[in-house]
Amino acid sequence: AVGGSFESFVLWPDGSGMAAYRGAPGRLARAAVAAGGLLGPAVCTALLFVAGRRAGASRAALGMFGVGLLVADVWVVRNLFGWVYVSALAALLLLVAVRSRGPAAQLVVVFLAVQLALSVFSRSDYLFTATARTAQGSGPSDVAVVADALVVAPYWVWGAVIAAVSVL
Repeated sequence: AVGGSFESFVLWPDGSGMAAYRGAPGRLARAAVAAGGLLGPAVCTALLFVAGRRAGASRAALGMFGVGLLVADVWVVRNLFGWVYVSALAALLLLVAVRSRGPAAQLVVVFLAVQLALSVFSRSDYLFTATARTAQGSGPSDVAVVADALVVAPYWVWGAVIAAVSVL
């Protein structure tokens, strides 16, 4: 969407992960990519809460989420743990989408939405750090990448902006 090319996504057992892309999309695009990883769960949370209001929308959301995970598993995930985890979650979501009736699908959708919402804030300290520590070592955090790309404000200001958007 911003002119780069997605390469891979790695998820490690400790919950850390990293997405890699190539290309020179420019400063605004680099900031958008870095912020997108932080805002994605909040946006998905909002969409799942909306879908959870109706049984049919819940089943459709679970089906789309499951298919999306399978597509990501084939084209994006590049390690055994990530492949097993994403495959199992996709299979479970598709099973619920196909076999469940209204209230059960709604319950699963709202459960997923709550889990995503909690994940947004369980690691909120990450929004206010310049260094990311993953299973593979240390590097600049997403908010540090945004600050470096936009140069307008320090990383903790961008962390506060992203936190505020996530709360909304």
